[in-house]
Amino acid sequence: MLKLSRWAISPYLLANTCVMLPSQAQASTTTIKSDMKPIKAKRLRAGNTLGLVAPSHTIHERMPFDIAIDTLQAMGVDPASITDVIITHMHYDHCGNHHLFGGARFHLQDREIAYATGRCMCFKPMREAYDEEDVVAMVRRVHRGKAVFHDGDEEIAPGLSVHRIGGHTMGLQSLRIHTRKGWLVLASDAAHLYANMEQSRPFPIVYNVADMLEGHQRLYRLASSPDLVIPGHDPLVMQRYPSPSAELEGRVVRLD
Repeated sequence: MLKLSRWAISPYLLANTCVMLPSQAQASTTTIKSDMKPIKAKRLRAGNTLGLVAPSHTIHERMPFDIAIDTLQAMGVDPASITDVIITHMHYDHCGNHHLFGGARFHLQDREIAYATGRCMCFKPMREAYDEEDVVAMVRRVHRGKAVFHDGDEEIAPGLSVHRIGGHTMGLQSLRIHTRKGWLVLASDAAHLYANMEQSRPFPIVYNVADMLEGHQRLYRLASSPDLVIPGHDPLVMQRYPSPSAELEGRVVRLD
């Protein structure tokens, strides 16, 4: 089995960057930090394929700054080299910057795009975390043959799988990655904070509370140990894991 490593990035915690290096038994994983709460940006390589997980947000009035390019460059990644992007869910802070990866395929759950384009979006509290342009862009990718759909739990590559975790949205997917420490789980927003899981405290942006609470337990079952479940927006991630280099100190931590 291919062992992966994982990084967390955070200047809005461009969090949960996942890397799989080709032709090696081991890869690396990282998180990048800012003074703000975390976002998601993960990259992965399998064979000759390089991918990104949850490419942060697009600049607009809600997020008048962008760290995706700087973050990727700091990690030595050229956006043009990305062939696959894994979208954990389609909230604006998790599926923006799609324009940077014009040639990539986007992986998401069937239920997520059905949710983001269906009747639930008639209600303002349900659609508020979705950006209309991001959703429309994803629909265009579907019609251009640039989307890959998953239904529940599926393996993307040896040592890397996606798992639909209910609660926050209808089709959120978390990632399970085999690292040198064992199975690591990138929760994404299945758990925003460590406290959500540890204290059974549901996050208030929620599609189904019961599914969210059950999802917390499932995240633990998927990981080799509880400390290998990485929440999506917790600044504590940056305190609990070391930086991979002095240059990236305060911006990126290594999770494997």
